[in-house]
Parts: sequence; structure tokens; C-alpha cells
Amino acid sequence: MKTSKFVGLASALTMLASLAAMPASAAHINAYSVSYETLTEAITTDNGTTIPAGTIAVTMSVSGNRGFEANTFTLDIDEGYTFLTDSDDCPVIQKATNFEDALLGAAINENRVCITAAMSSLYCSDGELFTIYAENTNNSSENFVDIVDTLPATILESASAGLGGNETNHYEFEDEDGNTHLAYRRGDANDDNVVNSMDAALILSVLSHVEEGELQVSAISSNFNTYFPDIIAAGQPDANKTGWINNNDATIILNFAATVGAGGTYTGAGHNYINKVVSIN
Repeated sequence: MKTSKFVGLASALTMLASLAAMPASAAHINAYSVSYETLTEAITTDNGTTIPAGTIAVTMSVSGNRGFEANTFTLDIDEGYTFLTDSDDCPVIQKATNFEDALLGAAINENRVCITAAMSSLYCSDGELFTIYAENTNNSSENFVDIVDTLPATILESASAGLGGNETNHYEFEDEDGNTHLAYRRGDANDDNVVNSMDAALILSVLSHVEEGELQVSAISSNFNTYFPDIIAAGQPDANKTGWINNNDATIILNFAATVGAGGTYTGAGHNYINKVVSIN
């Protein structure tokens, strides 16, 4: 079994979370729940990790799904259970069959785990999303997971619907001398001054319309509206500053957002660049 670190899993009452984007009275809302079972025999995940019998499989599901392209799942953890993690100290995750096209990021920090997700188009299915695995380390009879927050699975415009029509937004910041600068955060593909799973989803959506599967930053510098209507600098979606916009940038954004969501400090790939404020004047 490929594990290098164990951390605590929640022992609290299961709760439901719903989308902030929908009013509570809506008849059709995204509602999230956690279920669990103890494996009676060993299984092997899609990435080849062996999960032994006796491990607790913790599954996140959605019902009343009205569609989302981005989501952030935050779970509080407690003493008594330990998540199985991989060599990068991230929880081992098995995506459900209908969720296989999602790109995920994950991070654990002390008693909190955060999992981010992004897709290139709306995900509208009900049912299981993903499963993470844990061991009961103190023979506790409690094995529940507390959903602390499911931050809005905001419905983004599809790239085909959103291309070419939006007015550019401008982000300004003031330096120590009181001078105002036009600026952006690297990785903020939709220019809302927050780097999160919605930026990753937008990148994936745009790339799904590009035959090569990636874009050179220099190729979009004179025509933002064709690809990222809201940005003010061509390098904005280039989270790792390679000069290319591709799935690596979406992955870095998801891992960054998961780390921040778990309350940690991101030190992974592209950490020298992502979320840094860059002045363009």
C-alpha cells in the first residue's frame, strides 16, 4: 500500500450541505451527503493503490444536482481515524464512474481536509462523486464525517456561450507608497481576485475548444476575449508561468485552492507564482 502519512478523520454527526447559489426554498438544489462502509475485502484503486480489508470507505454523494463545473468540499476531522494518503501526503481518492472526467485537488492540514473539483462542462448527475479511505486507529465505534462546507458549485457559462462578449474587469491595488497599480493574481482566470476551482474549470472549458489542448500565452495576448473575456493580462491563467496554459495550470490551481481551503500554505508545483499579485503598469 502506497502510504507515507496518516492524519485524523472526523468522528462527528453526518450533516448535509447545499449550494449557496440556490435559495433554500428551491425545489431542486444540490444537496451533499457522506456515507461510509467497512471494506470486507481488499480493493485496488484506479491509480494502483491497494486498500486493505477493514478500511473505512467514505463516499461523498450529491442529490438534486442542478449542474456545476467547479466545487470545493471541506471536511473537519477529529481524533480516532486516519486517512490513507499517497506519497504527496494527499488523501487517496477514487472517483465515481460518472465523475471520472473531473479534475481533483486535495489537501490535509491538521484536522481539516479539502477536496476541490473542476470540469470542462456542467456535471449534472446525481449519485456518488468520490470516495476517500480511512482506518480506525482507536477502536472507536463512531465513524462519521462532518461536512463543514460545500462552497458554491457555481454554474459557469460554458466556453462556447461565454466567448467574446464580456467586458474586461480591472483589479487595482495600492503599494506601500500609496501608488495605485493595475494588477492581477496569477491563476485568477476569471479575474474575480480569488484563485479557486472556478478558475480551473474555466481553463478546462477553454482548452476543450482548442484542438491542441493547450494555449501559448503569447498567442492570446492581443485577443483576450476569444479565450478569457475577463482577464487584463495574457499571463493571468498561466498559474506556473511556463508561457503555456494547459491542464497543469488547472491542476496547480486546484491543489492551491485545496491547500488554502484546508488552512495550509501551498508549497507544491508553481508555488513561486500562483496567487502572486502582478502589476502590469
